[in-house]
Amino acid sequence: MRPKDFSQQLKKNKLDFAFFLTSSENKVDKTVQWLTGIGVTDFACTIVDKKGHALSFVKGLELANARLQKHTGTVKQTKHFWKEIAPLLKRTKRIGVNMAVLSSYEMQQLKRISEAKLVDIST
Repeated sequence: MRPKDFSQQLKKNKLDFAFFLTSSENKVDKTVQWLTGIGVTDFACTIVDKKGHALSFVKGLELANARLQKHTGTVKQTKHFWKEIAPLLKRTKRIGVNMAVLSSYEMQQLKRISEAKLVDIST
């Protein structure tokens, strides 16, 4: 499934965005690779909107690796990840997250930058 196809699920569940995060080799969200084609990295985040646009963030040297792979959507390098996604998620009402992969710290950070209701889409 690609982001365009996934956007239909977002509309069906009345979600503004879907948020997927791989924060280490031990906390891998396979959905990032499944939706975008970016392989397993130490850090990658993908945000998909209702229109089917995917925006992925990677850190440091992983940008070159991500660009070599066949991927869907836009890939950006980030140093201050939470500060960069805050404007994207600030005015949203419902965000789908894979709660099975997120740590309590990551959930807390997500709640801090957005007042949106977080909906578990980890099935």
